[in-house]
Amino acid sequence: MPEASSSPTATPPTASRGWIGLVIGAVVGMAALIAAMKWWEYDKLYPVTEDASLQAHFTWIAPQITGQIVEKYVEPNELVKAGQPLFKIDPRPFQDHLNDALASQVLTNQGVVAQQENIVSLRDLIDKQKALIDSTQQELTRLQPLLSQGFAAQIQGIQVQDSLLGQQAKLASLQAELQQAITEFGDQSVQDARRQQAAAAVALAQLNLEWTVVAAPADGWVTQFNLRVGDVVTAGYPLFPFIESGHWWIDANFKETKLERVEVGQPVTFTVDMYPGQTFHGTVHSLSRGVAASFSLLPPQNTTGNWVKVTQRVPVRILVEETPPYAFRLGASVEAKVDTTVGKKN
Repeated sequence: MPEASSSPTATPPTASRGWIGLVIGAVVGMAALIAAMKWWEYDKLYPVTEDASLQAHFTWIAPQITGQIVEKYVEPNELVKAGQPLFKIDPRPFQDHLNDALASQVLTNQGVVAQQENIVSLRDLIDKQKALIDSTQQELTRLQPLLSQGFAAQIQGIQVQDSLLGQQAKLASLQAELQQAITEFGDQSVQDARRQQAAAAVALAQLNLEWTVVAAPADGWVTQFNLRVGDVVTAGYPLFPFIESGHWWIDANFKETKLERVEVGQPVTFTVDMYPGQTFHGTVHSLSRGVAASFSLLPPQNTTGNWVKVTQRVPVRILVEETPPYAFRLGASVEAKVDTTVGKKN
């Protein structure tokens, strides 16, 4: 009879591979779950948005006066300093206005002085006329006894009396003329107003002359500068935008679900699409009190029956902390990440 085998029964290879596969699958699944949890935690602690852009203060350059451009001093996209001339408007008509205002000021001041002198002169004449009347009155008084006694001719008395009446009439005329001069001259406040009016006209003409040279309001870049010598510009009409260089920030729109831990003062790292691989730093400056859609021309009205919930975005302003080593561009795309581990929240 054949000898019975005494070796143990071997495990089938297929079953072993099945167990190994299950173990590997469990390990991979656990690793994926841990990775997902870690990513969820990281995304909560370090919220990120790509809906962000670089911003800076900018203003539209507009002349304060109307005129023809006679000189331009800058080129498009040129970096300029505060107060640096950009272009010049023909100053000749404004110089003429200034000269006219200065002449009018001299005439006004001279007119005031002349009126004052005329009043003083009329008062002197009135005083002299009163003295003359007193003298004539005394002479008439002296002649009265002589006339009554026949020692003086009647014609002499008549002449003195006529002279007195003429002098009195002239006094009345001088007094009327003085009153008219005083009325026209006015009080001190009227004279001050005349001088101030003349001085204001000179100041305005001087200001208009200074406005013929349009200068940069701050350090920054001249953009979309297409002016030519000979162009006529209009007062108050915007000509081109001017971007200031001293202050940059980021307008970042974060999903409302990512703002739970974001606070003012937390550090931010960001990248600019035009400079790949370069990291910049900033700080959370403020969080908007409304979602971005609330400020649109047609804000959403969720009153219909087919309303679908959409995660809103909230504007967050981030200040750039450092002087950029690269040339930033207004509106450039940014990816911003906030470190919410810094702050009061746990």
